[in-house]
Amino acid sequence: MEKELIVLKWGSDSVTDNQGMDEARLNDAAREIDIIRERYAAVVVSSGAVAVGKTLWTPHQIGEVPPEPSLQVYAMIGSGLCFSAWQKALSRYDIPSGQLLVTHNEINSPIEKPVLKDALRECIKWGIVPVINENDALSIEELAKLAYGGDNDGIAGHIAELLGATTLIIFTGKGGLIDESGEEVRVLSDDRYDWAKKLVSSRQRREDPRKKGRGGMASKLHVCHKYAALGIRSFIAQAGSPIDMVIDGETGTEIVAKAA
Repeated sequence: MEKELIVLKWGSDSVTDNQGMDEARLNDAAREIDIIRERYAAVVVSSGAVAVGKTLWTPHQIGEVPPEPSLQVYAMIGSGLCFSAWQKALSRYDIPSGQLLVTHNEINSPIEKPVLKDALRECIKWGIVPVINENDALSIEELAKLAYGGDNDGIAGHIAELLGATTLIIFTGKGGLIDESGEEVRVLSDDRYDWAKKLVSSRQRREDPRKKGRGGMASKLHVCHKYAALGIRSFIAQAGSPIDMVIDGETGTEIVAKAA
């Protein structure tokens, strides 16, 4: 029996700390992937390259301190360590993994799309977990956000669609959608989607601009709503939550698209 495909996305605040990749959190994530392996074939989409790159960057102080590098440069510095940390964590559970840096352009390209899909399917066939990150050095961030809702959030949804995944979970450091009373919304129905967008928008205007991630809750809502409409069960949940509990509706927020 063929396994269901699940796409699991972790944001920067879920996999990094001030020293770089957070080994304890990655080990927890790897353990969760191991637990669900009998039922699901997992694809990981992970942010963190920019945050890790910043921890590795030491300017060469000759005369004046040079200006800070771009996010693209930070991503180039940090992407290798980001993947190697995932590979180390997954290997603790004898789960092989492979790295893929990708942009929306490649996923959409009539030439590259089938090659990309075949490569990912080949990994899954052999039990290899692809660890995907947006190729920040080559992507045009604002165009990606406009079209898909924000860096790796959009990549995760796009990959889920490409591979025909049944489930998409976006893990964050803050968990699912929190309502005005401070309670986590378990199921966000389509008729409450506009309410949720307004709620999140008002909160994000007050957020700390120093946050590590770039997508934000608005991006996650947009992506989950968009791909739920294609039949992919879509969730936003607290990093560290058991995957089966998220799927069973015991924690996190499921975003439900309008019924056909």
